[in-house]
Amino acid sequence: YLYAQIPSLYVSTYLPKEQAALYFSSFTIASIVSLLINAQTQKMIPEMIKASIEDVKKVIKRNLCFIISVTLGLFIFMVLFGKLLLKLLYGQNFYTNGYGVLLLLMLGNIAVAEAAVFGSYITASGKQKMKISMQLEASVITVLGLVILHKYGIYGAVTSYLLAATYIAIRYTNTTKKLLNHRY
Repeated sequence: YLYAQIPSLYVSTYLPKEQAALYFSSFTIASIVSLLINAQTQKMIPEMIKASIEDVKKVIKRNLCFIISVTLGLFIFMVLFGKLLLKLLYGQNFYTNGYGVLLLLMLGNIAVAEAAVFGSYITASGKQKMKISMQLEASVITVLGLVILHKYGIYGAVTSYLLAATYIAIRYTNTTKKLLNHRY
């Protein structure tokens, strides 16, 4: 998603290399969770393509509970062991300074997980073109967040991502609920 890549571009272009190192060490760990989210939602789309409204709602509920539980569990794991993980993976105490960034990215993953579940129905219903405008809106939020929060360095970047991820979760959830209420 474009909105998620903009902060990385900003960090790599405008921030000192030390802040970039902290951001990308945390970003790499959080990105692994994104692979799990994508894998989970890819299996949902075929289940929903020709399903009844009631079956779609069951698929969404089941997968939403699962993916939110997993991402929330991983967030708690990072709260408890994130500093240790950063130190073990990168070999220096310096990287533990990315702990706050890691936690914010993991919170963003929870919002992205919700968005992915509801967004999978938008795709399964053949209305994936609707996602383009919502993704562009989230990208604008990211850019505005960077403009407003740039003085906070990597925390401004990760907060702009978190705002956009939360926005897209709300938009996809509301759009899916509207689509389900108007189907059949």
